[in-house]
Amino acid sequence: MRDSIRAAIFALFCLLGTLGPGRALAQGDPGNLHTFTGANGNTVEAEVLDLLDGMVVIRRLSDGQRFELPANRLAQQDVDFMRAWLAAREASRHPLGWKTLRVHLPEAADAVEAPGIPAAFRRTGPYSFEAELPEGAWVLVKLWREGGGEHAPQFLLPYDGERDWFFSFQDSRLEVAPDPAGPMRKVGIAIQAEDDEAALRSMKGEFPAEGIALYAGFIDAADVSALRGTKLTSLVVGKLPEYSIVKDADVRALRVTDTVVDSGGLASCDSLEYFEVPYSGDFPLETLGGLPHLRTLIADGELDLESADSAFASLRHLSLADAEIEGAGALTAFLGKAAGLQSLIFPDYQEIDVTGIAQCAELTALSLGNECLDHGAKGVSALNALTIALLNAHYTAAEIANLAGDGRFAKVRTLGVSHVFDFSQAPFLREVHLTGDQVGFPLSRLSQLPKLSGLVLYFASDADLEGLEEAGPNLLSLKSLTLQSPNVVDLSPLTGLPALERLSVRDQLVTFEQKLVEIDLSECARLRQLELTRLQNTTRVATGAAPLTALLLRSCAELTRIEAEPGDSLTELVIDNCRNLNPPNSLTDRPGLQVKRVDSP
Repeated sequence: MRDSIRAAIFALFCLLGTLGPGRALAQGDPGNLHTFTGANGNTVEAEVLDLLDGMVVIRRLSDGQRFELPANRLAQQDVDFMRAWLAAREASRHPLGWKTLRVHLPEAADAVEAPGIPAAFRRTGPYSFEAELPEGAWVLVKLWREGGGEHAPQFLLPYDGERDWFFSFQDSRLEVAPDPAGPMRKVGIAIQAEDDEAALRSMKGEFPAEGIALYAGFIDAADVSALRGTKLTSLVVGKLPEYSIVKDADVRALRVTDTVVDSGGLASCDSLEYFEVPYSGDFPLETLGGLPHLRTLIADGELDLESADSAFASLRHLSLADAEIEGAGALTAFLGKAAGLQSLIFPDYQEIDVTGIAQCAELTALSLGNECLDHGAKGVSALNALTIALLNAHYTAAEIANLAGDGRFAKVRTLGVSHVFDFSQAPFLREVHLTGDQVGFPLSRLSQLPKLSGLVLYFASDADLEGLEEAGPNLLSLKSLTLQSPNVVDLSPLTGLPALERLSVRDQLVTFEQKLVEIDLSECARLRQLELTRLQNTTRVATGAAPLTALLLRSCAELTRIEAEPGDSLTELVIDNCRNLNPPNSLTDRPGLQVKRVDSP
């Protein structure tokens, strides 16, 4: 792969006659956006997508259309840009060849994740997310609709190397296209509670021959009978009475949201590539080890690692986050049976020796729970392909410095640590996950990361936000900030972040010592999306004239007052279980504004 990329760079340079003695490669990352100049002097603002067979593939920003430009006809300034673009792409290429997928969702309240791959997706806009994924991974699309929660449609979709997914969801049908104006393809259907057996039989006629992603709140015996003879790409359900439909419909991915007791019939589901079923009691690990194509496993239940006699040769993505691990001493032996793992998530509140991860040479995405122990950093120090590394506070400052100095962070894009280090040893770092009040990592040190685009901060204190404010003038790329369970009284320091566009604040409990009663973000001049979720102390929110596109308020029971004067940019307002809030007419009476209100009884 690397040789082919180098060949493409060399071929382009030779084709354009610009690679000569003394002509150095452009340094740094020029980004993907560029203004191209035609032979007639006309210009087009575009995003560079690829270089294929001597053609520069671009997407015009004005309307999203794709074009191909002959590389040998580019203007000189465009040649210089493409040389730098290719060099940057080569330098930042994923060590395992994972590709970039960008997902564009219908509504700002929708979300997407790659189960089994920690922190895979980063939000890049009110409706867009981006992730690096391997072909064969599964993507979970969650569409928030009135009713919310697990009643909202969810679809598991296979990733086959596409660059963009543009989604549309109408009449319970999910469609996707590779371009904003491209032809749509039906990939998912949501079964409604009112759909009877006749409706289901009729629905079968819509299923493409290659299968469909199906969502249903539950499936009972009548539903199973009605869907016989179909092929399902994936199945997401609340309850599953038996596994026969999984086998008969050649289901490749299964997600059940309610607990299951019986594993009868699971051993014959040979088509399964993805399995996420919470068990009340013993998780069927040994049975799953016999499934030949299983690549993604989300374990939930009592997991006895000593019972795993089978080899998990095909397993690439494993989450143990919700598992109650028994026989934890057998973890090293178990990982030896799954040496091909590329991503791994451990639980938070179980003390586990994870040094055995050293056997998984291709491990590139890792999330360690707060009680995981890696003595002397022997496990992580053996991993050469890390791109997502969510470590914990057990690593000492010296161990972190050694890991960085040995090149373990050289390709890392997303990092969670508790100690500062020489950031020049992580040149592609774009998102940081931190726990607040860490003496080893004062937030003022983030000023040394001018290319940082995302920050996730857990249990932030007021002192943390003051440190973030101090770093603010240098954080010219920090567009996205998530505050998880902040123990603060004031968010005004965030106004010192000059590029902040997306802010999510979640889970401040009434038991916190510091209570976030009022939120005033009037001075956040670029804020486009604000999400406030489960803030149990907040009564007032002011956003002033911030250019909001989406305002999402969920489970803020004490919220009574909102003060906002956004212009015509506001297109989506969600008020979910904020029963005491009555927003002013000046906010809700706007042409084209979607207002969704859900008040729990």
